[in-house]
Amino acid sequence: SIVNDAECGLTSPADDSISLANNMKKMAELSNEELEAMGDNGYQYFQKHFNKDKQMNFINSLLMEANK
Repeated sequence: SIVNDAECGLTSPADDSISLANNMKKMAELSNEELEAMGDNGYQYFQKHFNKDKQMNFINSLLMEANK
């Protein structure tokens, strides 16, 4: 998942409330530095994979391929 790849949080299966509760406890126990690192990781992942130029180039390549 993106969250795991980016190392910016914890994930739980959609139908696993126990895992969700455990992850909420883990997040509450993290230091401010650990939480800031997760936030920075998420921001860096977003900048690398979802910035406007990258997305526009991707859409353009799809349109060019569709026009062949």
